Amino acid sequence: MWQRGLFGFIIAAVIIGIVGWLRWDRDLWQIKRRSEQLAQTLHKEPGEGLLTLAQRAGKITDFFAQSPNIIAGDPLPAIASREELISIASASLQAAKRLTTRMLERDVQWLHPHTAAVMYVTLEVAAEGLGERQTQQHCYELKWTHEDGQWVIASVHPSENLHRPARSGH
Repeated sequence: MWQRGLFGFIIAAVIIGIVGWLRWDRDLWQIKRRSEQLAQTLHKEPGEGLLTLAQRAGKITDFFAQSPNIIAGDPLPAIASREELISIASASLQAAKRLTTRMLERDVQWLHPHTAAVMYVTLEVAAEGLGERQTQQHCYELKWTHEDGQWVIASVHPSENLHRPARSGH
């Protein structure tokens, strides 16, 4: 009799552990998936029309919080609203003949499990325009939050490199 109870307890503990692990992993997976989708949204091929570019610029806001705090660095201005983000994204997409964005490295740390995380990322941006091709790499700190059932970026700030500073008190 006690063996059946022990067996049931072990099975219940394993199921609870698996469900908890899947919940944790799913949030991390969603953040990484959404960051990849954002990078794909920032692609532009030669000959894409203005309507397509306008739709893509509007879609970029889906990845950001209602009131984002974005400091991408020079020459871009600080961005504090989705409207500003659409304007700058649209101008950037129109200015380039071809634009490719890749995430080279990512490191996600939980600030508050299932509600807030920080991602340190190295981006490679390749732009082609007027016969000239430039490729640059930049490191950023992206703070993610859970808003309206979706993981979105609340803030973006330049980072010295992918390796995050040591946490104090953790």
